[in-house]
Amino acid sequence: MQLTCLPAHGPAPLRPIITVAYSTGMLQGEIFNLTWGQVDWQKGFIRLRPEDTQTDAGRLAPLNRELADMPAGHAPGPSWG
Repeated sequence: MQLTCLPAHGPAPLRPIITVAYSTGMLQGEIFNLTWGQVDWQKGFIRLRPEDTQTDAGRLAPLNRELADMPAGHAPGPSWG
């Protein structure tokens, strides 16, 4: 199975998480702890603070078209939707 097919074939509740992980390279803990305040829609990035990453180094994760079009109710993380 190709990785691009993975989100479509995963369990429905996990599809947004799989999509974010596949699209950004973010780790599980980084995804689960996301808040809307970390998403910069205008610049097209998710801002990860140093305390949010495994390496304690902040970084920007780009929002591709699929993530930018994700309905708010389907976005992962406790504070997303």
